[in-house]
Amino acid sequence: MKILIVDKIHPSFNNFLKKANIDYKVNLYESKSKIKRLINEFDGIVIRSRFVIDKQFIDNCKNLKFIARAGSGMENIDSQYAKKYDIHCFNTAEGNSEAVAQHCICLIISLLKNITKSSLEIKSKIWMREENRGFEISSKIIGIFGYGNVGKKLAIYLSLFGCKIIIYDKNKAKYNSNKILQKIYNESDIISININYEKSNYHFCNDNFISNFKKNIYVINTSRGKCLNTKDLITNIKKGKVIGAGLDVLEEENSNFELNKNFKDLNFLNKCDKVILTPHIAGLTYESDKKISEILYKKIIKILKQN
Repeated sequence: MKILIVDKIHPSFNNFLKKANIDYKVNLYESKSKIKRLINEFDGIVIRSRFVIDKQFIDNCKNLKFIARAGSGMENIDSQYAKKYDIHCFNTAEGNSEAVAQHCICLIISLLKNITKSSLEIKSKIWMREENRGFEISSKIIGIFGYGNVGKKLAIYLSLFGCKIIIYDKNKAKYNSNKILQKIYNESDIISININYEKSNYHFCNDNFISNFKKNIYVINTSRGKCLNTKDLITNIKKGKVIGAGLDVLEEENSNFELNKNFKDLNFLNKCDKVILTPHIAGLTYESDKKISEILYKKIIKILKQN
């Protein structure tokens, strides 16, 4: 087994490979076209989000047994096409699910308690107490869209606060009924979007979606930016339908998770005190980095044993 690592991974991963006598090469800087020319030397490739592994790239992978994504999400890998060559594709979403779930909690509490807003006011020498009176999270009903690794962790954390939780997941029979969906629309105070990004989830949260909710709501998005229509969100913030939004991801991120500097709607989001923005860092913790490395190694070893 010979593995090509094309993105930065926690050093412990290399140590795991060394102890298992697995040959590997680290190539962090050569272009995608150069890597495509040498990929036939390898049995597996490990990537984060450095470039897209598309059909053209996969057509060069004559000897590849696996494509491993160090992180969650698989949108930069054409895993369906990889099946044509019996290439196993997998991610390590379990590794950062706890970090993302904790980030969701932070965004929710910050919005309910006006933490970010009041902190910025004080830095501008504005001291307002009554105007920043907040809500307790335990008084809110929270709708979780997506009951995968993150959704499950988030539900556990929220239950500790005594929140009422309603779960909807279109891919799980237990959670995909119209009755559940209607219950979320009727009762939710806060919604958290924790779904995978795929074509069918493009602009999952849009004006039509938001209009289904009986109450005015808070929106949390830590999934992918393209799951939320930014213009529709802004429209609903202006109307008061969306009371506040906590966004770790933005629609104008590229495949490397870098933000388009000409993103026109960013100006409004930055100035709006009802919005909290973080730069796609929900899953980035020192602990998750190590967990991803360990899970990645274990999954590769499993493939080795199968071959």
